[in-house]
Amino acid sequence: MGLNFSITPDDVSIVLLKNGRKADEETANKLFEMVDQDAVTNAAIRGDDIDEQTSLALAEIESQLKAAGHL
Repeated sequence: MGLNFSITPDDVSIVLLKNGRKADEETANKLFEMVDQDAVTNAAIRGDDIDEQTSLALAEIESQLKAAGHL
């Protein structure tokens, strides 16, 4: 798989909603800026297809937000 996987604030919104949190645009953008996008990409590219890559990316975002106390 290539290294061109990327995330957007929408991915952060998905994680927030999955965890029962408010996912307005301002919050998603703020948290998006805090996410280590290289770590998310590295997690995602372990997947064999786009669905698995997306799941791995969302799991990494969730892990980071939990570690930072935002979830």
